[in-house]
Amino acid sequence: MGLLKDMECCISIVLCLTILKGSVLKLRNFLKFLTKLLKLYLLSSLLIYAALGIHVAVVAPLGLFNFSVYIDLNLIGGGPGGI
Repeated sequence: MGLLKDMECCISIVLCLTILKGSVLKLRNFLKFLTKLLKLYLLSSLLIYAALGIHVAVVAPLGLFNFSVYIDLNLIGGGPGGI
C-alpha cells in the first residue's frame, strides 16, 4: 500500500497520457524513467540496511553497540514488529 501511495503521482501521469492518447514514444520514455526510479527506490532501503550492518560490524567488536536494548524493546512490544 505504501508503494502505491508513493507512486500515485506517476501512475496518474501514465493514466492521463493513456486517456489523452499521448504519443507512444513519450509513454515509452516515461516508463523507462519510471522503472529506473522504481529500482532506485527499492535499492535505497537496502543501502540503509547495508550502512547499518557496516556500522554494527565496526563498533560491536569495540563494545560500543549493545544488542540487549533492541532485544528488550522487542520483548515488551515497543520495537519493530511489536504492537
